[in-house]
Amino acid sequence: MSADRERMKNQFAARGKKLDRGKSLKFKKLEDLPLDVVCEAIAQVPPGESYSPVRGKHQEEVMRSAICLLLLLLGLSASAQPNANPAREALEKRVDGMEKQLLAAAEAMPPDRYTFVPTAGTFRGVRSFSKQLKHAAAVHYIVGAAILNEPPPADAADERGPDAARTKAEVIQYVKDSCAYLRKAVATINAQNLLEPLKTPFGSGMETRLGLVMSAMIHSSNHYGQIVEYLRMNNIVPPASE
Repeated sequence: MSADRERMKNQFAARGKKLDRGKSLKFKKLEDLPLDVVCEAIAQVPPGESYSPVRGKHQEEVMRSAICLLLLLLGLSASAQPNANPAREALEKRVDGMEKQLLAAAEAMPPDRYTFVPTAGTFRGVRSFSKQLKHAAAVHYIVGAAILNEPPPADAADERGPDAARTKAEVIQYVKDSCAYLRKAVATINAQNLLEPLKTPFGSGMETRLGLVMSAMIHSSNHYGQIVEYLRMNNIVPPASE
């Protein structure tokens, strides 16, 4: 039995429930399903350490599956647990998990390597290590601002982040602040506005709050994968791999 399955079995048992799981999670009625355990399992799906077109496609499929299950749980639990907000709680854990990975990678790179840009191979015009982090953080601000219906910070609007943030400490603080801002936006999500259409900050058209948060996580996962490669090029083992 895998560690994940054993952990979920124990969590079910602690709540007086029996885990019925083959390739999928099975249940006959809502009362048989501890929603907090399922949402925690979704939230703990780790972003990929590396990124490629195949891996990126796989990540998006995982995200879509998670969204579908979140929507199902939200609909099923609306009457049974009026004060519960499993979707928001799961999204908050996703943001927390991504922040933890980005910050661990940022801390691992020495200050004098924050300007590092790969030169071997086809890397012309790519972002430096610090700019990768600031770009990911800027998108957090843009998504958070769209959800909160307010303009994003001027230095985030172009997705580059502030030019003034150049040192390791300054870049790390910018990432922390961006995640705090995104969490502030996620905290406003509830069953009533989760799927409410709003104007997307990326091009034209409409998007939902759920879609925006998940797209920010996919985007940060993409750049985290690139950051990991930068670490390895500097003979640094990514903290998540240790």
